[in-house]
Amino acid sequence: MKTIGFVYDADKTLFVGDAPNLLLYQQGITDLNTFWGNVDQQRKNDECPSLAYIKCLLDAGCDLSYDNLKLMGAEIKMFPGLPDFFDRVNHHAAQRNLSAEHYIISAGLKGLIDGSPIADRLTKVYACHLDNGWPINIVNDTMKTGHLADIYKGVPHGRVTRNTKGARHIAYHDMLIFGDGMTDVPMLVFGKNNGAQCFAVYDANDSQAQQLYNEGRVHHAVKADYREGSTLDLLVKQRIDQL
Repeated sequence: MKTIGFVYDADKTLFVGDAPNLLLYQQGITDLNTFWGNVDQQRKNDECPSLAYIKCLLDAGCDLSYDNLKLMGAEIKMFPGLPDFFDRVNHHAAQRNLSAEHYIISAGLKGLIDGSPIADRLTKVYACHLDNGWPINIVNDTMKTGHLADIYKGVPHGRVTRNTKGARHIAYHDMLIFGDGMTDVPMLVFGKNNGAQCFAVYDANDSQAQQLYNEGRVHHAVKADYREGSTLDLLVKQRIDQL
C-alpha cells in the first residue's frame, strides 16, 4: 500500500487566526496590534523570526510551559470541517488502497498544536518547542523545506535519518501541502517544484493566497473550508484519485 502525505502549516491554515493570541488573552493583553507590531520590530533586529515572537511572548509574561500550552491549545478555533476532514480523506484514500499520513510544519508553538483538537490525527508535528523557557527546537520559514525532506525519507518513523542514502517513505509527488502566506513560500515552492500539489488557503481575505497563485507558487488558492463538498474538499479528493 502506497503512503501519501498531507503537510500543513498551522496558524491561519488549520487554525483560525494566530494561536499564540490565546496566551496573550490569558495574560489580560487585548491590544494585539501593538503586540504583533512589537514582534515585527523585533524581527528586524533578530536573524530568526521565530525567536523574535517567542522573546516577545516571554517579555509579556506569557506562560510558555508545555503543560500550559497544551491546556490553551484545547481552546484553538479550527476552520469549518475540522477535524472531520482528516477522517474523511483517510477513508477516501483507503478506498483507493492508499495510506494517508498528516504532518504539521509550523513556526508556531508545539505545545499549542499538541493540545489542539486535531492532535490525535497527526503523524508528526514540527514546531517550536521550549524546555524550562529555553528553545530546544525552532522552526522558521526556510527550515520547513528540511522537514519536508524528513517526511520524504521517513525520518519521523525512526528507521532512517535525513542523511540515509536512497531512503524514501513518501515521494514529493505524493504530498499535498497547505499554507496561507509568505512564511510558507519556501515549503510551497520546494514542494511544487518537486511534484507536490500545493494549496494556498485563506479565511476572509484572499489577496495573499491569490498572489501566491498568480505568481505560480501554488496550484490552488482556495477558501479554508474543510467541510465535505467544499471546493477544497473536492480538490483534495480529486488529487487523491490521481495518485
